[in-house]
Amino acid sequence: MPSHSMITGSIVTDEDQCQGCNKCVRECPVHANIVYVNHDKVKAKINYERCIECGRCIENCDHNARSFVDDTAAFFHRLNSGHKITVLAAPSIRVNFPDYKKLFGFLIAKGVNVIYDVSFGADITTWAYLKSIKEKELKPLIAQPCPAVVNYIEKFKPELLEQLSPIHSPMLCTAVYVRKYLNDNSELAMLSPCIAKRGEFISTQSLISYNITYQRLKEYLDNHKVELSNNKEVDFSDIACSLGCLFSRPGGLKENVEALVPNAWVRQIEGTELAYSYLNHYDDRVRHNKPVPLLVDILNCQHGCNIGTASIITDEALDDVDNMFNKLKIEKAQEKEKSGFAKTKKRMEFLQNYFDKVLNVKDFQRVYDHSRKAQELREPSELEYNEIFCSMYKEDEASRSINCVACGYSTCREMAKAIYNGLSVPVNCVNYSRGEVIDTNRKNLEINEMLAKIKELSDDRLKYSKKLEVDVTNIKASLDEIASANEYSADNLQTIMTKVSNNTETSSRLRQDVEQMKERLSNFANASNLIVDIASQTNLLALNAAIEAARAGDHGRGFSVVAQEVRKLAEQSNQVVQSTLTDEKLMVDLIESISNIAVGLEKEMLEVSHRVEQISASLEQLTARSQEILSFVENISQSS
Repeated sequence: MPSHSMITGSIVTDEDQCQGCNKCVRECPVHANIVYVNHDKVKAKINYERCIECGRCIENCDHNARSFVDDTAAFFHRLNSGHKITVLAAPSIRVNFPDYKKLFGFLIAKGVNVIYDVSFGADITTWAYLKSIKEKELKPLIAQPCPAVVNYIEKFKPELLEQLSPIHSPMLCTAVYVRKYLNDNSELAMLSPCIAKRGEFISTQSLISYNITYQRLKEYLDNHKVELSNNKEVDFSDIACSLGCLFSRPGGLKENVEALVPNAWVRQIEGTELAYSYLNHYDDRVRHNKPVPLLVDILNCQHGCNIGTASIITDEALDDVDNMFNKLKIEKAQEKEKSGFAKTKKRMEFLQNYFDKVLNVKDFQRVYDHSRKAQELREPSELEYNEIFCSMYKEDEASRSINCVACGYSTCREMAKAIYNGLSVPVNCVNYSRGEVIDTNRKNLEINEMLAKIKELSDDRLKYSKKLEVDVTNIKASLDEIASANEYSADNLQTIMTKVSNNTETSSRLRQDVEQMKERLSNFANASNLIVDIASQTNLLALNAAIEAARAGDHGRGFSVVAQEVRKLAEQSNQVVQSTLTDEKLMVDLIESISNIAVGLEKEMLEVSHRVEQISASLEQLTARSQEILSFVENISQSS
C-alpha cells in the first residue's frame, strides 16, 4: 500500500518555476500561500495548514509552478507486482474517457479484480442523507461529497461541523459497500477527477488506498504508449446505479433528492468564488436562527466533478457533458427493475427499498476531525499597522488605501495583516517597489553628487600629484646632490684621517727624538761639569806652579810663564764651560718646550682623529638615510 503524508499535501510548488506573479495568492479563497524572498526574487509557496486543495492555484498559474501528486505510479507498481486491486470509478469517467470500457479492459488485463461504479455509492449517499434527516431528526445538512468543502469547514468553519452531513461521500460509501457487503478485501483504488480525494482517503483510515486522477492516468497511458482501442470493452460490474450517476455534475445531488422528495428545499452552490462565501453567509444565518435549506448541494468546482481539478476535459466540452448526462438521466429515470419482486417499480424506487432492507446507515457514517482548525490570523494593533505600512513606503492614508490588488490581497490593510502573520513580505507591494525606486533615485542623486565630489577631488589629486611629482623630482635631485657631497666629504675626511694619522706618527717620532736629545744633552752637561772641574784643578795647579816659580826665582820664571798660560787657558776653559752651561740651560728649556708641544700635538691629533671618525660615521648614517628617503620618494613618484 502507498505511504501517504499530509504534512505537505497533494499540491506542490516548483520554486524554480515560480515568478512571484501573485496569481495564486489572488485566486486562493483562503489565503493559503506564503510569499517570501529567495535570492532577491519573490516566490510563493503553499501554507499547508490553511490549504484546502481547491486547485485554484494550479488552474491559474501561468508558469507551471504548481502541480499535484497522486497515487497513479504506486498503483501500477503494485499492480505490476501481482497484487489484486479492486477499482472504483467516479461517474465522471464516462465523459473524461469516452472509451472508458476499453480503459476498463486494459485495467482488467493488467490484473485488476473488478471495477465498480461510484454512481451506485452516490445512490447510497442520497438514501443515507434522507434517512438521517428523517429518522434522526437532524438539522438541515450541508452535503459533503466534495473534500475541498470538508477541508474548508474543518479548518475555517468548524462551528458548521454539526451541519455537515455525517454520511460519507459517494466514493467512500462505495468502498464501504464493496468491503462490508460484497466482502471484497482487496486493496481499493479510485479513478478520480479530484486532487483533494487523496487527503479524504487518508483522513478515513485509508479505506481506499490509491487516488488515481484522470490527468495522471492519461499521462501514464501516453508515456507507455497504451492504445486503448487495442483492448476489449469491459463494463462496470453487477452493481447497477440509478440517478447517482448525476452526482458528478452541478446539482446532481439536488436532482436525486428532488426525485425522491418533491419540493424539497435544496440549495445548489458551485465554484470557489461562491461556495466559501456562501458557507460564511450560511453560518451567519444558523447563528441567528434564520431559515436555511434542507440540504446544501455544494461543490468546489464550478462545473462539478465532471470537470474537476484533475480532469482532462475543459469548459469547452461543458454542453456535450450536460447533453450526455441528460440522456443518462432520462434513461435511468425510466429504467424498470427487470428482476426479482419489483418488476413494475422504477430502478430508483427499487434501490431505496433495497437499501432500507439491506444496509445499515451507521456503516456509512463519518466522523470529522475537530483538531484541524487553522490558526486564526492575528490582528495587528494600529501601531503595528503603521509600522508595517511604513515598511511598505506607505506614509499617508492615501497610499494606504490604493488597494491595487497586485499583491494578491483585496486591500492594503489585508496585505499589511498578511505581512504581520508571515504570509507576505513588504517587497511584494507595488508601492514598496515604487518607494524603492524613489529611494534609489534619491540615493543615486546622492551618489552622483558624491561622484562629482570624488571627481573634483580626483582632479585636485591629479594636480597635486603633478606638483608632487615635480617636488619629488627636485627632492631626488637634492638628495642626489647631498649623496654626492656626502661621498666627496667622506673622501676628504678619509684623506684628512690619513694625514692626521701621519702627523700623529710624526709627533710621536718627534717626541721620541726630543727624549733622545734630552738624554744626549744630559751627557753633554755631565761632560761640561767635568771640564769645569778640570779647569778648576788646572787653575789651582797653575796657581801652585806660579807660587813654586816665584820661589824658584829666576830659575822658575819660564815655568811661571807656562803656569800663567795654563791659568789663562783654565780661565778661558772655565769661561767657555760657563757659557756652554748657560746655552745648555737654554737648550734644555727649549727641548722641554718642544717635548711639551709634541705631546700636546699628539693629543690634539688623536682628538682630531676621533672627531673625524665620528663625522665619518655620521656621514655614513646620513648617506644610508638619504638612500632610504630616495627610495621612499621614488615609491611616491611611482604611486602618483
